[in-house]
Parts: sequence; structure tokens; C-alpha cells
Amino acid sequence: MQITDTIKNIELPKVELPNVDVPSIDLDQFAEYGTKATDLVEEFGRTAADAYGDTSDRVIDVVVDTNKKVVDMVVNNATKVTDAVEPKLADTPLAGRIPAPAEFGKAYLDVVDRVAGFNRDLNKKVVDLAPAAKPAAKKTAAKKAAAKKTAA
Repeated sequence: MQITDTIKNIELPKVELPNVDVPSIDLDQFAEYGTKATDLVEEFGRTAADAYGDTSDRVIDVVVDTNKKVVDMVVNNATKVTDAVEPKLADTPLAGRIPAPAEFGKAYLDVVDRVAGFNRDLNKKVVDLAPAAKPAAKKTAAKKAAAKKTAA
């Protein structure tokens, strides 16, 4: 007796599958569901990108405003100190080369503005990478394939 004969003689238990009513769907419905799913994903992506862009712009604005307020406070206090000390430093060598506190503050704020501008540009590019919102696809009637004749 060969192995193939042994395999043929094995009795398998009979299994009954449950009767499940599977809803039928045609290709037009399937395509419509696919389009709806794609539209939802794109809408979510655009909404998330817009929210990211708006939030990052607000954060950058707060950072710039805070830096300006801090610099104003530091410059005002440094100016008061400089005004009090300057008469005593007037006779020292190189005293004329010490920049005023306002010059330091201006240079710092220029750097902050450049960094904020870079961040804004970067965030805009990130938002632009998100899928763009597009109009809903027009419904077109699907062409049904003609039934093929079987060769006789």
C-alpha cells in the first residue's frame, strides 16, 4: 500500500458551517465607499494640517512677544545702570566702544525675528505637504462588461 492510498482512505470529519447572511455589494457601491473613505482621510489630514499651522503660528507669536517684553525690560534696566555708571567710566580707555544696551537688545530681537520667520516658513511647508482638499468626484455610470460567449 502506498502513501497516496493511505491519504485517500482517511476519513475527515464533516464540519457544518454556520449559515451567515453576507450582504451583497456591487462594484459601484464599493467604489463609492472607497471614495467616501478617501475623502474622509483627506479631510482629516487637511484639518490636522490647518490646526498645526494655526497653533504653531500662535506659539511663534507668543515667543516673539515674550522676547520683546523681556528685552524691553532688560534694556530699560541696563540703560538705568549705564546712565548711573557712565560718568565714572568716561575717562577709562575704550569706554566709547562699549555698545549701548539698546543696541544689544536690537541685535537680539533681529535674531529672534529671523528665527521666527524661519519657523513660520518651515511650518507653512509642513502644512502644504498635507493632502489638499479637492472637490468631490462626479458620479459616472459604470460600464458593465458584455457577457462573453463560450466557444461551442
